[in-house]
Amino acid sequence: MWTLIVIVLVSSGQSIGGVSSTMSSIDFPDKVKCEAAAKMVAANGSIPPAITPVSAVFSIRAQCVER
Repeated sequence: MWTLIVIVLVSSGQSIGGVSSTMSSIDFPDKVKCEAAAKMVAANGSIPPAITPVSAVFSIRAQCVER
């Protein structure tokens, strides 16, 4: 059994903004399926601005671990 651990980090693009994080896990029957899912969800980028040049930045980390 393989578990995909997904961590999402979001930080405000402003100096007075905040930071948020979440963690989720999903089980897969084999390593190939887990790694394929990890590739699909992992990302870095920015959330389009509402008023300022950058509203927020985010990072989605995905890692498979064997149980």
